[in-house]
Amino acid sequence: MSRSQPLCPAADLPPGTTRKFIFTYEGIRREGFAANVRGHLVAYENACRHI
Repeated sequence: MSRSQPLCPAADLPPGTTRKFIFTYEGIRREGFAANVRGHLVAYENACRHI
């Protein structure tokens, strides 16, 4: 999955903060979160890969 979608202005996500969001992938609603890690913006699906 590499499609991008605006979440919020980068200024609204200062270093050390996170923001949850909902997205749909393959017809299923999923939860994700974006984080600002020392000035680097990253986003992940909020799912445990052990299951």
